[in-house]
Amino acid sequence: MGLIDRIIRALNKKKTLPLFSNLILEMVRQNNWRYQHAALMSLSQVGEFLDDMAEFEPIIQFVVNFFQSEHPKVRFAALHVVGQTAEDCRPYFQAKFGKELIEKVLPLCNDPIPRVVAHALNTLTNYLEECPKEAAMDTANDVLNACLHWLEHGGSFIKESCCTAIGSLSETCEQDFAPYWPKTAEAIFVTLETADKKLKNLRANLVEALTIVGAAVGKQEFRKVAHKVIEKMLEIQNNDLDKMDPQTAFLLSSWHRVASTLEDEFAQYLHQVMPSLFGLVDTIIKSEEERAQEVLNEEEDNQMVARAITGDREENEKETKSLFHHVNTSESDEISVAAKMMRGFAIELKGGYFNYVEKTSEILVHLLINSENEDVRKEAALGLPEMIKVIQASNHPNKISITRNLHNLFMKNLWEAVWSELDAEIMKHFVEVMQDVLVAGDRCMSEDELNEVNECVLKTLKISDERKNENTELYAENNDDEYDDEDAEMLDATNKLEDELHLALAELIGTLFKVYKELTIPLAKLIYREILPKVLNAGLPMNMQKFGLFLIDDMIEHLGIELIPEEWPELSQALLKYATDEHIHLRHAAIYGIGWLGEKSKETFKQMSGACMEVLYKGLDIRKKNDEDADEFLSAKDNIVAAFGKIIKSQHENINLPEAIKVWVNNLPLRVDHEEGKVQHELLVDIILESDAALIFGQNGENLPRTVKVLAEVLDTKGASKDFKGKARKVIDLLASTEATKTMLQEAVGRLEPKLQNKIKALVQ
Repeated sequence: MGLIDRIIRALNKKKTLPLFSNLILEMVRQNNWRYQHAALMSLSQVGEFLDDMAEFEPIIQFVVNFFQSEHPKVRFAALHVVGQTAEDCRPYFQAKFGKELIEKVLPLCNDPIPRVVAHALNTLTNYLEECPKEAAMDTANDVLNACLHWLEHGGSFIKESCCTAIGSLSETCEQDFAPYWPKTAEAIFVTLETADKKLKNLRANLVEALTIVGAAVGKQEFRKVAHKVIEKMLEIQNNDLDKMDPQTAFLLSSWHRVASTLEDEFAQYLHQVMPSLFGLVDTIIKSEEERAQEVLNEEEDNQMVARAITGDREENEKETKSLFHHVNTSESDEISVAAKMMRGFAIELKGGYFNYVEKTSEILVHLLINSENEDVRKEAALGLPEMIKVIQASNHPNKISITRNLHNLFMKNLWEAVWSELDAEIMKHFVEVMQDVLVAGDRCMSEDELNEVNECVLKTLKISDERKNENTELYAENNDDEYDDEDAEMLDATNKLEDELHLALAELIGTLFKVYKELTIPLAKLIYREILPKVLNAGLPMNMQKFGLFLIDDMIEHLGIELIPEEWPELSQALLKYATDEHIHLRHAAIYGIGWLGEKSKETFKQMSGACMEVLYKGLDIRKKNDEDADEFLSAKDNIVAAFGKIIKSQHENINLPEAIKVWVNNLPLRVDHEEGKVQHELLVDIILESDAALIFGQNGENLPRTVKVLAEVLDTKGASKDFKGKARKVIDLLASTEATKTMLQEAVGRLEPKLQNKIKALVQ
């Protein structure tokens, strides 16, 4: 099967799929179970390569006939096709095939062969995960009865399959599963009590199923047995866990799920849960560290170890990754889950988690600095801003000083993590976390502490530039001898990661501007004098110029021109220069700044309104290049249209308003930027309802048809705010209130395609 998958991926699927289809059909026609089994198992690999759901119908109808095969391996293979396709093609597959498919799989849950029964349950699991709720509810009783029967009478591997099927069913049905909750919880409890403690995978699956179903039915139902669930989980955690125990990761995830379900009510159990959990996490961390030490001790090549520790950066990276390849064991997975669990507790319980912030922070910082597993380091970092939010949400009298101490501790260790890291992508992750820490801290740093952060930002930019230069020089030195095209591609990819790190640092600077405002003026002036002249250079890579534009945008958005009046003329000229640049990303960044200029400073914009509007009009005339990504092009266009909206709202007296509105309306709705779309689309209806409808419709109603079309296109989409539908209805009512506009409305709706007409009609009804 793996070979078939590789062949289809390597060759044109339009050529290979028909060949495989003919071969499979020929094999299944053979009256030999071996041929049929092989053909069906091969067919299970094809689903992910089909694009049209209509292609699935004859395949599934063909496959389900083998559910009745006399040979169990053929029945198993037929189930495998359905289950694998349901997983590969969700949710389209589930939407295409309703409850009739469940009804065809259900009889195999009573198959005399246990492996077929288990696979039937697994197939149901895959189908139910994203199946329409109505189909799940219509068959919920039958599916659940089959699962509860085998929970009582099946072997351990069938019971495990029952657990996952019950979990998928409940997640799809959500709170409508509540009527089944009592008997489901009771059956799982009974199975858990009677299961042999050696069956650790089964017990782990039972705990997971119990908490998944509890989360699905919601707090009101789950709280009825919450104490019983928590007691059982504590019993397992305190008494039944061995080293490398599969129950550990399931327990940690289940604790997170319980907290998410009970929300603030979980706080009453923390005094029971947290000491045990902290002990478990400490044990896992110690186990991972011991395992890492074992790998080091077993390493026979001491020179390799020395190079991994003290050698040059490139060799260090390669050999360290090799050295610790086997350290990424289940302990690391468990630690990552534990870090996520503690973060989840903080998010759900907010101030109620206060008493556990100190110990949690100690663990997270330790993992951030010491773990050899990058996923653990990244997950640990994500928990840091949540600890500060807990302190801020508490009523502790010393929360200001505690926040400041934690904030400084976290920032210090995040910088250390950045500087000791080898992978620019992970560095970028840490820098992004710093943004959240800064926002959570809410101006808690002193001016001296802020200056230290500024120095760290500049230091990191410098180190990143040095790495890029080293990489480029190393390639140039060896280009003729050892390096080939693959090495060149690797160099390009490495330097692109460094560019992305630069952009993350630009966003971090923007966050500093946003949070600390006037205190960051020295940093802004330093950037203006020393950084922008270097990066806003046509000869540099596009991402470096983009980095500079990001900094300018953030100065406008968060500082305002009044704080940097001397610098502004040159910065504004940079925006105008790049607003029509051939690089789509540079145009996007420059126009974003122009939009904020219009919104933030009336006087400054008035002086340059003509030039700003000129580049916006030119930007709309730029056509997509063949090598440009369609979504990126549409996103850049959305940005121009949004800039029009911001300027119309804030600068209407400084522009040719009727012309700008006509262009704005004709280019709505926004296609890609759904969040900004919500703002712009609501602005459209607000101007009609609260300001001057004639501004939007035009004096003679020339913009009315387009406006109605925009309303129809936005309705019930991701670009509609929560209030948009109600306001759109008022706009339609307004148009229907006079005979003249009513006639124009009817004509406008009549020109729409049927789908949009129906949306307007449904809105009115």
